[in-house]
Amino acid sequence: MMELIAPYLYKLPLVLAVCGLVASYAGKPAMARWILAASVAPLLGLTVHVTMLRGYPPLHGGFEGSLSTALVLSACILLFPVSNGRSSKANIYTFLALALLLVLLPMAFTGVAPRPEENMAALVWARLFFIFRSLSLGFLFFSSLVLLSGALAPGQTGANTARIQGRNVLLLGVCSFLASEVAGCYWCLLGWGDTWQWSGNFLRSTLFYLLIMLACHLPARWFSSYKPRALAMGLPPLAVFLIIFLMNLGY
Repeated sequence: MMELIAPYLYKLPLVLAVCGLVASYAGKPAMARWILAASVAPLLGLTVHVTMLRGYPPLHGGFEGSLSTALVLSACILLFPVSNGRSSKANIYTFLALALLLVLLPMAFTGVAPRPEENMAALVWARLFFIFRSLSLGFLFFSSLVLLSGALAPGQTGANTARIQGRNVLLLGVCSFLASEVAGCYWCLLGWGDTWQWSGNFLRSTLFYLLIMLACHLPARWFSSYKPRALAMGLPPLAVFLIIFLMNLGY
């Protein structure tokens, strides 16, 4: 049964993202939200399909990163409605539709070939590292888009609402990122005998964490209004997401 519907699971999220974009441009943000949130179902089904095909969840790679990020992003759209005015809602759901298109394009037109069992897939801590890292990427991307939409919101009230909503999801991204680092340390301990290695991967993770902390600790007195503050808070998590996402794609 899954083999019959699997080809449609690749294309359906892309179709829903395009429909959500059209609805947002048409000034129907509530409809756009539910259309975009509906992509949770095919993305979850595709995750189950890949897990059954390979024997372990999609963990690491370009296709896997696109799939997991799109799933978390669509789940955020479903669970965290943005309510900062009609104009701003249309704006944020336009951003979110374009974001879904961005992360879906690398996987939409490719199939999933069975892979041999990866050594790291057998380690619980390795799986936890990639699962929490995927969660953090989705949360960071969603929060950055909400925060940046606040910078474009019509009025200071909408900007402040977007700042608060984006900050709350940003904290989820921070917690997920830290959980992935803890799991990665245990993975390193089991594989290399220590919880820290002076390697490029570890140093990059440290820099990513510092960038995220920058967004969380910007003093309010540095900004004259909510809009520039929302902009400053949204750029660091967006940068972290783009760098990791492009690295997953092999750039």
